[in-house]
Amino acid sequence: MQEINFSILHPKMNINNPQNDIKVVVQQNGRWDNQLRDLKPLFIRDKELVYEYSRENLFDGGNEYRWLDIRSTRFAAEHIEGISFYDPHYHFTLFPSAAYEKSYFYHEDFNGKYFIEVKENRDPTIEADYVYVHFTLPSANKYTDGDLYVTGGLTDWQLNDINKMIYNDQRSCYELTLLLKQGFYNYQYHFLKTGQHTAEVAPYEGNFSQTENDYLIYVYYRGVSDYYDRLIGVNSTNSLKYSVPATQ
Repeated sequence: MQEINFSILHPKMNINNPQNDIKVVVQQNGRWDNQLRDLKPLFIRDKELVYEYSRENLFDGGNEYRWLDIRSTRFAAEHIEGISFYDPHYHFTLFPSAAYEKSYFYHEDFNGKYFIEVKENRDPTIEADYVYVHFTLPSANKYTDGDLYVTGGLTDWQLNDINKMIYNDQRSCYELTLLLKQGFYNYQYHFLKTGQHTAEVAPYEGNFSQTENDYLIYVYYRGVSDYYDRLIGVNSTNSLKYSVPATQ
C-alpha cells in the first residue's frame, strides 16, 4: 500500500477550529470511488495542520495502466487484433486481455489519463473520428458477487452501466464496447463487489507498493457563518517524486 502524509500551511489565514472548519479530499489518479474524505489533522501547530497517520491515509498501490492506441485507422497498433469499418464508424477489436500474474515491472504511463490525437490528419480537435473499441476479458465463470468495469479517464472514472462489462456465456468472457475519440488511452479492469463503493484493483491488475501514482489533495474551508465549502488549497504529488506541502 501507499501512505500519503502531508501538511497544510496557512500563514495568512486564521483557522479557529481546524477539526470542523477544514475538510480534506485525497484523490488517487483522478479516481472517485476510493478517494479519502474524512481525514482530520492529527497535529495542530502554529499555522500548520499535520496529517501523518499510519492507517487512515493508505491507498492500494495497484499497478501501472494498460494502454490503448487508436490514433490510426490504417495500421493496427500493439494490443489491437483488427480494425474494421461498418458505416459510419471504425471498430477496433482488442486482443483478449489477461490478469496480471507477474512481479511488478515499471513502465511509463499516464496514470489513467488520455490525449486526443490522430495520425492521418493534422488537427485532432476537429479531424479525429469517434470509433468503437471492443474489450474482451476471458473468465471461466461469471462473478456472482460483483461486476467488472473498464475504468480510467476514458470513462471519467465512473462505475456505471456504460463501462460495466457483460458476461458472454458462449465465449466464456466479459465484453464491453465503448465509443471513443481517436487518441492514446490508459485503462484498467476494476472489480466492484456487490454493495461496496470502492472497486478492487488487485484481481486483474495486481497490487504493488512500488507503483507510480499521482495524488491530488484538495483543501476546503467552511467557517461558522458560511453556507458552502471554499476550496482554499490544491496540491498534486507523485508516489515516486517529492512535492512540497500545500500552502494557502
